[in-house]
Order: sequence, then C-alpha cells, then structure tokens
Amino acid sequence: MQPTIINRFGKIVGWNNITLRLYGRDVEAFNEIEYHDKQNMANEYGGGKYPIGQSEGNYETENCSISFYSEELIALQKSIPPGKRIMDAPPAEVIVMYDYNGVIYKDIWRSSRPMNNGRAAKNSDGKIVTKIDFLVSHIDWSVQN
Repeated sequence: MQPTIINRFGKIVGWNNITLRLYGRDVEAFNEIEYHDKQNMANEYGGGKYPIGQSEGNYETENCSISFYSEELIALQKSIPPGKRIMDAPPAEVIVMYDYNGVIYKDIWRSSRPMNNGRAAKNSDGKIVTKIDFLVSHIDWSVQN
C-alpha cells in the first residue's frame, strides 16, 4: 500500500516571492529582511498563587531590519536631499509583498525610519552588505490588495 501524500499548501512562499518597496521604489539589492512585533502581556495576581487575570501593556515592533548591498544604499541615499544621512529621511512605509496562491499580500511597516548606516568589507569579499535597523511604529500584517 502506497502512502498518500497531501500537498495542503501548494507552492510555499519563499525568498523568490518577496518584493520590497521603500521610498516609492522597488528595492532589488537586498539579501535579508527581518521584522517582528509583540503585544506585552502579563499575568496579574491577587490572593493565592494563581493569576486572577491578565493585562495587556504596550505594543512594540522589534528587530525590523534589511540587509542592503552597497549599491542599493547608494540609490537610497540619492532618494533623500543632498547632504543628509539616511537617518534624516522622513518616516516612510516599508512594504513587503509576496504572492501566495495568486493573492498578493502586503506586510506594511508604518512610520519607518533608518536608524544606522555604515560599510564593512574585508579581503576576498565579493560584495559589501550592510544591515540597516529601522524604527517602526507598527506593522500591518497580510494586507490584501
């Protein structure tokens, strides 16, 4: 008897399905992206050893970053006024789009601002990649077109 293999999800979303848009243009020269958010929560105690309820604190984004090739950082630098640093750029949306089963989904980083810049290279490196951290107010997940 042959086992039945069920492909529940079809084609899995992967790196080749991502489109990244920043400052009104599609970004091509990046090789890593990461973003998370969390809702702070806590158990609250009264009499006895078990919680009597739960509370919610502030919402936070964390580890929102993109690793850019130098060529892309140069292009981003050109998209802001001369003499300014990328950290001086006004807050903008970072849009991460991906296709899942024919539907385009967007994760949108709201009020995003680059927090750092730099370059590092060493002998035998064939590329220069810089990880840029972003300050993000909040993330809208899986927004459909």
